[in-house]
Amino acid sequence: MKQVIYFLAILFSLAFFASCEDVTEDLPMDNFGYEYFPLADNALWIYKVDSVIYSQLGDKKDTTSSYVKEEIVEVFVDQVQDTVYRIERSVSKSSNYEWNVVDVWVAQKDPTMATKTEENLKYMKLVFPLKEYVSWDGNAFITEDVDIFVGGETLDLLRDWDYRMLSIESRMLIGDEPYTEVATIQNADSGENELIHRRFVVEKYAKDIGLVYKRHVILDTQCIVECEGQTWEEKGEKGYLLESVLVEYGN
Repeated sequence: MKQVIYFLAILFSLAFFASCEDVTEDLPMDNFGYEYFPLADNALWIYKVDSVIYSQLGDKKDTTSSYVKEEIVEVFVDQVQDTVYRIERSVSKSSNYEWNVVDVWVAQKDPTMATKTEENLKYMKLVFPLKEYVSWDGNAFITEDVDIFVGGETLDLLRDWDYRMLSIESRMLIGDEPYTEVATIQNADSGENELIHRRFVVEKYAKDIGLVYKRHVILDTQCIVECEGQTWEEKGEKGYLLESVLVEYGN
């Protein structure tokens, strides 16, 4: 069974780890990385979002820019006694911030993982403790194939996703803003040499702030021989590009 999601350009918005050795590593609680996914009542994040929608076999590319606000408006305990943070998402077409509420997501965090439910899809965003080069099944809670509807076409969104922690860097410039202690998560990278499907998703989290950047390259093409040497942005026939950069944070 496939689940189909109708994508809006401006919104696109475990007991796992078995060790190879019977060794338990004791880490101080302040080294687990919980601060990279902070959750608190009334916290808000505002992002500048730029996207490109491909249609008509790549002949048409619709570019949009907007601002998206994510604000925690409610904290409650669910039926299994987990704390849930309800996130209200609003969109503004300009930096004047004339907000229109568009949907609601939820986020959760426990000692082993941080999750976020986006468009009814629950992603395992981070696993704790944060360590470079660790990989995990970030789509473990998504039991169906997921198609998205973009530019009049359907795409297999989660094809070739494989989560891994690429780095934890002490300093990083994102947009015009310098950050300290940034974790970079690669959610997908099918490789530039993939012929038909390109899936590249990366997210960056700053300590004590949360998500500060994400980029999606979700493209398909049937143009192979005649498009040899072209980049995916040039030869893509359907799909989308998205870049989201944090511009304001508060709580």
